[in-house]
Amino acid sequence: MPKVGVDKLTKISVSFFEKMGVSAEIALLVSNHIVQNCLYGHDTHGVNLIPRFIKDLEIGKIKPEARTEIIKTTPSIARADGHRGFGAITMTDVMNAAIEMCRESGIAALTVTNLNHVGILWAYAKAATDAGMIGMLWCGSGPQGGWVAPSGGRKRALGTNPIAIGVPAGEMKPLVLDISTSIAAAGKINNLRREGEKVPQGWIIDDKGNPTTDPNDFREMDGRTIGALLPMAAHKGFGLGIAAELLGHVLTGYGPSYKPDYKEGNGIFVVTVDPDKFLSHQTFCAEVDGVLKHIKSIPTCPGVAEVLIPGEIEYNTKEQRERDGIPVDEVLWSNICTLAEKFGVQIPD
Repeated sequence: MPKVGVDKLTKISVSFFEKMGVSAEIALLVSNHIVQNCLYGHDTHGVNLIPRFIKDLEIGKIKPEARTEIIKTTPSIARADGHRGFGAITMTDVMNAAIEMCRESGIAALTVTNLNHVGILWAYAKAATDAGMIGMLWCGSGPQGGWVAPSGGRKRALGTNPIAIGVPAGEMKPLVLDISTSIAAAGKINNLRREGEKVPQGWIIDDKGNPTTDPNDFREMDGRTIGALLPMAAHKGFGLGIAAELLGHVLTGYGPSYKPDYKEGNGIFVVTVDPDKFLSHQTFCAEVDGVLKHIKSIPTCPGVAEVLIPGEIEYNTKEQRERDGIPVDEVLWSNICTLAEKFGVQIPD
């Protein structure tokens, strides 16, 4: 499996998007987001999105010239419309607005609609913690009809509908939690299929509702999705998935994914909180540190090196990949090289 440096991957990505008519500024912003996802270990939402975004640009699904429209209804509440631009650009604009509003009001809530694929929520929850804020996001996702079966159900009904929360700390790394309400992201099943691997037991069911480990039992075929993902933690993940659907799709006005006219994309409900409006920043961060340090002091089970706080794996992965390069699987790298030849993109040495 080749390992590719951050600068090289970024240049490749920028070149692809510029060949598709995307401005240099937007191409760099989107590429930085994609490569950062890989850097923190979220490969399912990293470089492997480049072919998808190229296709979306070709068919006009992504409108790269679109700009985020943010309308405040009160000093702490706003509606945002991405107008079908790059999801990462829209959400960067939204988080900047949410953080600024939060500084003034102590809390901010924004609904976001007309989003294309936003990547991972992790980056946006982290953006809040980088500003000393708490960030919470509920995301409704597609496709039409969803990917995930309800707890006890045999057919899909909801998207993977991720949720995220970020909490700043002091000496410790911030808590940054980003989880799909399904047992796994759909992209992980795609990766297993590409690599010829089986799916872990309890992740998917086939189109008859039977448990299966064959990744081909969950995929798009002839314009329809067959099979379904299962919710994480059974009824608990299912309940969180409904909450994300109601907040991310209904409250935002994007529209729920079960409707026939659902347009694939994301609706997101964002809340940011300034802890300094409740406690002093120093006190809050010291208490957060105390909780996280206590958790990490707990003795581990046999075979477990240490207790890891949500977000800690990502920070550790970043250090390793900045040093050693980002691994890109052979099939994906071959696809990128084929696309490079098609579009006349030079792969740097």
